[in-house]
Amino acid sequence: MTSAFLDLVSEAWVRGLAARLAAARLGFYASLSYDGALAWTPRLPEDAKIAAALNTDQKRDKGFGPALGPGAVRVTSAAFRDQGYVVRLKHSPWILGPSGAEGQLQAAFLDGVDTAVGSAAPGWAAKRRGHAGTLRVGHLDLLALPPGAAQ
Repeated sequence: MTSAFLDLVSEAWVRGLAARLAAARLGFYASLSYDGALAWTPRLPEDAKIAAALNTDQKRDKGFGPALGPGAVRVTSAAFRDQGYVVRLKHSPWILGPSGAEGQLQAAFLDGVDTAVGSAAPGWAAKRRGHAGTLRVGHLDLLALPPGAAQ
């Protein structure tokens, strides 16, 4: 099992994992893999530019080779299917409101995005803070079951 990890690793790393788990006939579950969907409401004109920059930034090498970023679940699904696994996917987005604990998490996320890619749209983060609303961050959960496992 892993959580919020697959988007950080490379295709070679994932394929190696799938091969090792297949050899041991073990299942695999991964939750909260970022899928590239990022949306704030209300929308600002710079939001799309920031989302595109973040999705590009997600592919930087994080120590495991070129990161899969938003393509992680697609690549991981293929790696396990190539080993004969049955793969199931489920959307599990974060949907964060503007206040309370959700607002705090949203503010921390905004700070991280601004640090990573704020230069793509200077001043965007300050504008975004002034337009508090809802943040949706797309994630997928993946379950891979080896051939012959109870479905």
